[in-house]
Amino acid sequence: MAARCVTSSSIQQNRFSKLSIQRNARQVQRCVLARGGAVTELNTIEAYKEFIEHDGVVVIDFFASWCAPCKLIAPKIEEMAAELTDVKFGKLNLTETPNVGPFAKALEIKSMPCFHVYKNGGKFDQMTGNNPDGLRKMVISAL
Repeated sequence: MAARCVTSSSIQQNRFSKLSIQRNARQVQRCVLARGGAVTELNTIEAYKEFIEHDGVVVIDFFASWCAPCKLIAPKIEEMAAELTDVKFGKLNLTETPNVGPFAKALEIKSMPCFHVYKNGGKFDQMTGNNPDGLRKMVISAL
């Protein structure tokens, strides 16, 4: 089912209904995601390798489902992806991806969340921790 993008006139027509406002907010969010602001979940090392081979800037969020700082920064990453639509955002769960141990060691991932920024297929920079402002600055410097 395709998302119907909301216009200001359709919001104005339904301005008194709380349910309509919530529905419109969900539709706007779906439209943003459909236009390229989503974070792609990568389930294999091969998917990660294909994802970073891109002419442009790519951000990978290495996380774990049990990691509290990872959970705290996740909404900020979604917001950043919606705002910086020229950047590809992906995330790789280090506890659920098969054969990830040696891979994570080779990438020097020692704690989470860990973010790698790639530019034109090559590693540009990396950072660790729940620091959305620092990540944003790093991503913008890669543009």
